[in-house]
Amino acid sequence: MPHFSRRLPALLVAGSLAFAVPALAATPEEVSGGTEGQAFTATTPDGALYGNFLAGLVASHMGDYGRAATFFGRVAQDEQIEDLDLLRNTFGLLLAEGRLDEARQLSDRLLELSPGEGLPHLLRAIDALIDGDGAEAAGELRQLGDGGIADLLTDLLGTWAAVDVAGVDAVRRLDSLTERRGLAVLAHLQRALVLDYLGDPAAGEAYEAALEAGDPDTLRLTLLAGNYFERAGQTDRAEALYASYRDANSGDLLLEPLRAELTEADGSLRPLVGSVRQGAAGALFDLAGILARERNGQLSLAYANLALALDPDFDAARVLVGELLQGQERHADAVAAYRAVPEDSAYGWVVALRIAEELHELEKTEAAIAGLEELAEAKPDRFEPWYRIGNFERSRENWEVAAEAYEEAVARIPEIQERHWALLYFRGIAYERSKQWPKAEADFLKALELNPEQPYVLNYLAYSWVEHRTNLDQAEEMLIRAVELRPEDGYIVDSLGWVYYRLGRFEEAVEQLERAVELRPMDPTINDHLGDAYWRTGREREARVQWQRALSLEPTEEGQAEKIERKLDEGMLPEGEDL
Repeated sequence: MPHFSRRLPALLVAGSLAFAVPALAATPEEVSGGTEGQAFTATTPDGALYGNFLAGLVASHMGDYGRAATFFGRVAQDEQIEDLDLLRNTFGLLLAEGRLDEARQLSDRLLELSPGEGLPHLLRAIDALIDGDGAEAAGELRQLGDGGIADLLTDLLGTWAAVDVAGVDAVRRLDSLTERRGLAVLAHLQRALVLDYLGDPAAGEAYEAALEAGDPDTLRLTLLAGNYFERAGQTDRAEALYASYRDANSGDLLLEPLRAELTEADGSLRPLVGSVRQGAAGALFDLAGILARERNGQLSLAYANLALALDPDFDAARVLVGELLQGQERHADAVAAYRAVPEDSAYGWVVALRIAEELHELEKTEAAIAGLEELAEAKPDRFEPWYRIGNFERSRENWEVAAEAYEEAVARIPEIQERHWALLYFRGIAYERSKQWPKAEADFLKALELNPEQPYVLNYLAYSWVEHRTNLDQAEEMLIRAVELRPEDGYIVDSLGWVYYRLGRFEEAVEQLERAVELRPMDPTINDHLGDAYWRTGREREARVQWQRALSLEPTEEGQAEKIERKLDEGMLPEGEDL
């Protein structure tokens, strides 16, 4: 059966982000929990330690980490509490939530109980850097311990703590990092930023080393290196970097606005890092991004918020916080984080699109669409607002309205390019569901022309051909390829089974449809299809079992339940005359 999914790319990180939380040991009777618009209450008073502890467990279990920090924080306020695991967890939650004042209040008690605790010393080091006391910061960093991320933090932040006194010598501690797997680009970039800050011409070589070690077509590397080369008078090198980035990221909305933010009124450029605090913030930001890709949501959020403590104007860090919260499906918190980004920021346009997405997730779709319509009016040359409106209406199964929104989006694109395949695919779905098949077929074919190996487009078009009983041989070829690309996708396997059914190859259909049911046991249509295939192979009793199963799953397709009931009562018509 046709299947589609919507996964919007992140600006700064990719992938779903997880946050390790304590397992729920018990569910208190008088505590109810929820996220995003659901009430979370505890009937126990705030001072009841056990009640707050249980409420914190429930909140953590349900992914409501802000409330978990609040409940655990209430427990931690009791001076008699000396449970290190509880205090560590609370401290980590407070850092991840950006509640640094509360974390500072807890740090002294935590260090009294366990002087070697790393995160409290890290917070103290950040505070020392904020105060401009590099020596104090370096002393706190030395208390982080040895090994792993402690060494990394000590080297990165220690370099910035020492730079105003040690000068170029400060970068020597980064040399060893360039040899560590996965950290070369980070080490080279930090060397480049320190040398750039000091005005040392060796910065150019360090930027080149960072570009060679990492992906040169990422936004941060391109912006930092290009900005340096422009300021150094190497405009050809800078323009080559920008051109390469544009080619690799067609439709990018950020590079030019970010460049414009760094241009002074007299046309001169300023560096992204102009102070020790900004340098240290950038190091934490880069580390947060690495941890995010490794799915360490708690530390990623903590480091991003510490970066903001060092540099409150670090809009990229605010965007990263929003993305991390999105990854945790904390939609209301993500909206709040995004709204902290100034509207006139280079990130303002993209953040406004993100806010609309999160409002839709919060079931505030009308507000989301109203905001998108304002964005569309403000920038008549951009297709993104109408594209998202189409997505929202499609999710509500307002097929004709969705198709009209996608039409508006397409009309704003001067030249359809490969990256627009999803827009045509989604418009094709809206056309097909609103019974405009010729338009739908044209969009699916164009989407495949742009992205020939896209399994979901292959599946949707081929399945639709099967339903229209046309191009069956070509549909079979397309679905075989789609299954090769997505062998664990039950919808695509079902489509292949169904084309075999339409071709009269019922034994092959059964084989594929049984596999599809294994992959998607709760889908009524797939169970219905398997019942039909069983009937055609003479397995009538099994067919009725499958139909009954399909009916119990409450099919939502128009008329599907009635058809299944008729098959249960009367069986199937002769081959080629299916009910």
